[in-house]
Amino acid sequence: DAKAEVGEPRVVAGTGETAGRDTIQIQLDRRAAPESFVTTALRLCGERPYCKLMGWSNPMLKPDGDAMTDMQRAAMSFSYLRDDKAGFEKALWNCAEYPRDDARQCMKR
Repeated sequence: DAKAEVGEPRVVAGTGETAGRDTIQIQLDRRAAPESFVTTALRLCGERPYCKLMGWSNPMLKPDGDAMTDMQRAAMSFSYLRDDKAGFEKALWNCAEYPRDDARQCMKR
C-alpha cells in the first residue's frame, strides 16, 4: 500500500476569525491509491476538532503560501474537511484525475 504523501506537509495557521482553523497542504504521491489519501488526512489531522487538508499530485501547482491561484485550486487532487463543532466530515477527489464511483465524492468543477 503506497503512502499518499510526498515530502513534508505544510500547515497554514488560521489567524483572526479563522484562528484554530489551520489548513494542511501536502504533495500527494500520484502513484498512491486514492483511498490512501483519506488515511493520510486522518493521520495528519490527528485530534484537531477542525482540520482542512488539501493535496496536490503535481508539485509544480502546490501553493507555496496562504494565497492560491485559480489554477492551483483547479489542480487540487484531494481535499478533506472535518469540523467537529458542526458535525461535518467530508473527503473529496478531483474526479478528472481520480475517478470515483460516487459523484458525491467529486470536487465541484
